[in-house]
Amino acid sequence: MHQLSLCFKQLIQDRQADELASWCADAERIPVLSGFVRGMRQDFAAVKEAFRSEWSNDQTEGQVNRLKTIKRIMYGKAKFNLLRLQVLTRNWTTPLD
Repeated sequence: MHQLSLCFKQLIQDRQADELASWCADAERIPVLSGFVRGMRQDFAAVKEAFRSEWSNDQTEGQVNRLKTIKRIMYGKAKFNLLRLQVLTRNWTTPLD
């Protein structure tokens, strides 16, 4: 299983979408990975395209995490207006205080 995990990581890094079907055939024989493979096969074309694409949702995920961090810091202290002000004015180039 460890070898298959490393192989999958390498497929992603090298964007080898054409090798994905072969990897899935090997991985679905392992019970722990069979559910993962089944999920990928439900929309296999989209998964293959994600391998090929240079785009990702990293920026979106980062912004969502940033907003959640601000909300946690301000929990119980402020309403929406102050939260909005914090999101718009906080300098995120330095670590949180």
